[in-house]
Amino acid sequence: MRGPARAFLQGLIQISVGFYHLRNGNSRGGESQLERGLKNLEPYPDGYLGMELAGLRREVEQWLERVRSGEPLRGTVADLPKYRFHPPGGS
Repeated sequence: MRGPARAFLQGLIQISVGFYHLRNGNSRGGESQLERGLKNLEPYPDGYLGMELAGLRREVEQWLERVRSGEPLRGTVADLPKYRFHPPGGS
């Protein structure tokens, strides 16, 4: 894919892969992918293509802080950041 959405989609994929790594005990790989994902999302506004990015970025940063601190990562899938969308034309 080319165009303005490329880095956006790549960032979302990297964040997903980062959590996959964390779930499998690979904190180094998880940290790296989460960082790359956030970097790819930096240029995009808080709402892009209907997705709410401000909260996602905030939640991923919180997880990164936990990883960097060496805190044991416990929880379930329900505890992971969620991709939230706004309906077209809605608020």
